[in-house]
Amino acid sequence: MKKIEYKFGLPILDFLDNSFCEEYYRKIFFATILSVKDVKKIFQKINSLKHNKETISNYLKELKKQLDIFFDFEEDGKIEINNSNLVLTKLKSWINTYEEITDNEIKEYIEYYELSHSDTFNILRRRKQEQLSSPQKIKEELDKYVIGQDNAKQVLCFSFYLHAIRIGYIKPIIHSEANLPTDINDQNLPKSNVLLIGPTGSGKSHIINSLCKIFKLPYLRIDCSSLTS
Repeated sequence: MKKIEYKFGLPILDFLDNSFCEEYYRKIFFATILSVKDVKKIFQKINSLKHNKETISNYLKELKKQLDIFFDFEEDGKIEINNSNLVLTKLKSWINTYEEITDNEIKEYIEYYELSHSDTFNILRRRKQEQLSSPQKIKEELDKYVIGQDNAKQVLCFSFYLHAIRIGYIKPIIHSEANLPTDINDQNLPKSNVLLIGPTGSGKSHIINSLCKIFKLPYLRIDCSSLTS
């Protein structure tokens, strides 16, 4: 089965040129006149055309022409600062709907509209928190960096999850689902002390280093081999 590719969180249509899809998807992502609901309607229309490639292609090209007019009229798509809330609302809604969008694509949008550093930090931090809201999601992210060692990864991901809750980096899913207060004290959780044992080259340091990169936490490694030799 062919793997689906995405641009700006939207699936690439295999019968269309990739460069066309990328340019078109970028414009519907950046265009503030199109809400996420509007984009959903576009893809519902595509599905209703029952894979008629020529009809779908003509439909998208016509939409692209309309977007080209919008971007020319709006001085390359940028809007005034007093409408920056519209830009942020579009971005947050898009991230929540199209999870496959990458951090680099989000940064491209942020740079295009010259959003503030605080807005950028908050958006990317919230996205990372949502991505790592459970041990399972943490392991899915870790699997991108570490192959094998599933038992070790499961234990470490759960330990990192508890640690992230203790330091207030993330909140358990039950907080939002049960409407619990966000300032609830989680300091009573057990400390996540872990001892990794294994031969040289088995991936002990690599797993920890990868988890720290995912959480953007500092990583201190002390080599004690000189003390034991």
